[in-house]
Amino acid sequence: MSVEDQRDGQNRPIDEVDVGMLAALGRLVDGADPVPRDLVERCTLAMSLAMMDAELMAITSEGTLVGAVRSGAAASASTVTFTSATVSVMIDISEVGGRVRLDGWIAPAADFRVELRRADGDVQSTGCDSNGRFVIDAVPHGLVGLVLLGPDGGAPRLTTPVLEL
Repeated sequence: MSVEDQRDGQNRPIDEVDVGMLAALGRLVDGADPVPRDLVERCTLAMSLAMMDAELMAITSEGTLVGAVRSGAAASASTVTFTSATVSVMIDISEVGGRVRLDGWIAPAADFRVELRRADGDVQSTGCDSNGRFVIDAVPHGLVGLVLLGPDGGAPRLTTPVLEL
């Protein structure tokens, strides 16, 4: 087929040469920029959190606590702070014995229910004390999002972006 034939605007069926070129292009793209292994989980969790009709909080700071120690054994720890127009949440993320512990503080302190939602659909729930403190312990590694609910499970409804623990 000549170059002039290709420019005539006629639709022609895909042949074996086209299929081979598309397959080679697909391999090249997959090698240069592969799809992240957890993309489907991230999207699923993000969409389930977004469909809750909740205000999305923004991450305002992240950091690592060097030399964090809990129960006499070295553990890695980091902090993340989220904010909305009305509430700030700081969480300390610690790894202990292959699991994750979240120690959180909500300011201003209020009577919130805190849910930790995992990509597999599991939900762990706890309340805050009078100082706005909460703990969620023995969390498996993976993708999570926090949801803050009023004491009756209703408004205000706030959610964090998806985190990987």
